[in-house]
Amino acid sequence: MPRHLCLAEHPGGLQTIHAEYERFIDELRSVTADLSYGPATVAAGIGATVERLRGIARRATMLLTKFDDVELFFRPVTLQAVCEHIDSLRAPTLRPPPPSPRGVYQKHHGRSGIAPKRP
Repeated sequence: MPRHLCLAEHPGGLQTIHAEYERFIDELRSVTADLSYGPATVAAGIGATVERLRGIARRATMLLTKFDDVELFFRPVTLQAVCEHIDSLRAPTLRPPPPSPRGVYQKHHGRSGIAPKRP
């Protein structure tokens, strides 16, 4: 189970990851806008811009890790294991097991133990 979906301080789960992604995109847009000014203005603030880009790269790495965890959770093998664990915790049902295909055929055709002959 992705830990990012289960943390108590992040009750939103996927919504929290989505909000982080939106903040990341906003910050990236801001840096891009800062780089679109004239060369003299960009050159004056290049040190701060480089630090902001490093921070953005770190945030991108963290976001990609969270997205990878979510993607891993929704793989069929992982979901099967989760479903089997949930089924093992359930109380057994009182219904009888479904009949076998042979039992259904025999009941429908009134035969007992004789398989139909194939031409």
